[in-house]
Amino acid sequence: MHEKIEDRPFLKEFIKAISEQDQTLSEILSIFHRYSDCVICNKMDNGEFDYLIYFSDGLPDAYMYCLKFENCCHLL
Repeated sequence: MHEKIEDRPFLKEFIKAISEQDQTLSEILSIFHRYSDCVICNKMDNGEFDYLIYFSDGLPDAYMYCLKFENCCHLL
């Protein structure tokens, strides 16, 4: 039995962007803003990651994205 997996345009675009070199925070945030006006981006100072980004209303998803920039230009 196969379950139908819902198409998630935001997630596809986000994954494509972070897999490319030299992405900036601004470029990543522009993807989030294409899908919602309810984007929260918090700069973190915990040593593990640099930014926590999520949709405050849970749409298009309720995940929290932890981003780490290495050498100011590449996302891990």
